[in-house]
Amino acid sequence: EVNTSVFEKLGFIKEEIIGKHISNLLPKLDISKIHQDSYESRKTSILTKTGSRFFIVKSMKMHMRCTDLDFILIIARDIDIDGKYKNIFNNSIQGIFQSTLDGQFLTVNPSFAKICDFDSPEEMIQSKAKDLYFDPEVRKIFLENILKDGHVKNVEGLLVKKNGDRIWVSCSAKSVRDEDNNIMYIEGMVEDITNKKETFNNYQSTLNSIP
Repeated sequence: EVNTSVFEKLGFIKEEIIGKHISNLLPKLDISKIHQDSYESRKTSILTKTGSRFFIVKSMKMHMRCTDLDFILIIARDIDIDGKYKNIFNNSIQGIFQSTLDGQFLTVNPSFAKICDFDSPEEMIQSKAKDLYFDPEVRKIFLENILKDGHVKNVEGLLVKKNGDRIWVSCSAKSVRDEDNNIMYIEGMVEDITNKKETFNNYQSTLNSIP
């Protein structure tokens, strides 16, 4: 059995879930490692109907006896945008994002969509982070540092907006890992520093023009 929240969050109808193996939704859940009557709380991912990953904390009670049938009780909570973080996410003047390692956006806030000239966060999610980089090498170095150190701070680079204009941004980000230490996604903040760059370059030009 599943409650109605599962259908609302994951996009399935009842007939598409009932009778299917739990691994179809939780591919990283290894039932054999969870002992009888054990209880665990951890961060992991779940698959939606469209195949995108949706991040949750799951609590599990394993092998509970109900007549002659063992079953698993799983309680999941969406932790993508929750509570006070949701207000920060929606109202921040800086761009905030979550994306997979291959560059698929999971979430973007209104400010980041506006910075990149998209009409809405929903429209921007259809694009890929890697396609916004003017110089692919900057993206490559960004990922190398994420993989090596788990984070980057104030990395500057040129992005190409939806309308084709280029903007300078500064990005700080970190990797978010699951219980097996695999990277689930990258989350970070982006600031449009185009005006700062132009002001600095004009200042440098002025200095260089002085005899």
